[in-house]
Amino acid sequence: MAKKKKPNKAERRKIRLQKALQWVLRYEGTHMVHDYGKRFKVDPVCALNDMQAIGALQPEKLAEMKRNEVIRLENKRKEREARRAQETRDLYPDSNDSFFYVAGYTPGGAPYGVTWDEMGMEPYEPLMEPAAGKPQKKQPKQQKPHGHYCKICGQHKANEKFSGKGHAAHICKQCASLPVKERNDEVTLRKIEGMAFRYLSETEINWLRKKMKDADPEISEAARMAHSIKFPHYERNKIKKGLTAYSLEFFLHGAVWDEYGDEVLVNMRFFADNSGAMRRVDYDAPEGEREESVTVERREAAKFLKAVVQQLNAPFWSEDYGLIESGDDPDFDVDDFEDDYDFPDEDDEPDSQADEREPVWSLRLMLNVGGEKTQVSYEDYIQDGPQDLFWSLMGWFEPDDVFDDDFEDEEP
Repeated sequence: MAKKKKPNKAERRKIRLQKALQWVLRYEGTHMVHDYGKRFKVDPVCALNDMQAIGALQPEKLAEMKRNEVIRLENKRKEREARRAQETRDLYPDSNDSFFYVAGYTPGGAPYGVTWDEMGMEPYEPLMEPAAGKPQKKQPKQQKPHGHYCKICGQHKANEKFSGKGHAAHICKQCASLPVKERNDEVTLRKIEGMAFRYLSETEINWLRKKMKDADPEISEAARMAHSIKFPHYERNKIKKGLTAYSLEFFLHGAVWDEYGDEVLVNMRFFADNSGAMRRVDYDAPEGEREESVTVERREAAKFLKAVVQQLNAPFWSEDYGLIESGDDPDFDVDDFEDDYDFPDEDDEPDSQADEREPVWSLRLMLNVGGEKTQVSYEDYIQDGPQDLFWSLMGWFEPDDVFDDDFEDEEP
């Protein structure tokens, strides 16, 4: 039997108009064009043309509806172009119409950096475009590995390495010959390996933490490693639970960056405790103006000290920034040091001015658990945590604007 030929576009429209006449006579709604398009699966422009062809609408109303539809489509096109332009701008978060990369801003607010001309590009031009006339190559499909997967050893092996039942159970002949306990341990290890990089349910999390205390050292070590990758701050959060500070002493001598990106040199020491007493010592200020004290509510002071511990993670800066105490450096080799260092002779007089470096910053915390903890840094730069703590402390002494005098307009 011959296959029935599908009607073309003109034939489909003729059939649709015949049905439309009957549909219009029975229509009782209020949005004829919208309902017509929904019934016959056409767009609003095609629906208006069909309404005109069958004379279902007055010519004046039909012309007005066509004008409104043209305006709607034009607005939709502009919205689509604006959305695409915004998506392109989002690809360059540190750019503007003049600069490909804005490195910073001057005190007056003018940007500086790498311009689009220096990059040889037009503003917001895509970094890579397909060659003209050459379609992009389609990425080849990832081929499945040959053979069959064994869930015990985690390898893909030839089908001949599996028995009939082993093929269905995903256990090769070699693993099937292992003792049951060893085989179960291998299954547990394969399961743990896949947990570090995927979503885990609450049941799986509890199972993994239970395996961290397993009697088998290999399983417990694998579980601890997978857990540390999946939850890097788990142990720290256990320590931080309920942890707060009674007082702090913070010293800072170096360059910090303000909200405008300008460098500010400071040499200050701060004292704060949960009684609400706060004191600042500015060593660069004149002799009689170095110390300043403020008193805040006890509740606010306790809240601030808790935030220093919980949000700024101040007790853990030595771990986060790699601050190693003297004598604790694991890479320090005594033999290499003795070979490279020229020790002074016994007859030489000791240098009266010993090399005692001043720390760039130091923080002493009195914690409710563990007592006093002191951290010192001699690095040439100041890390983000100490800078955040400095500006937080400055907010208590100069709440309106820190270093406001440097940017005040001169009076005429």
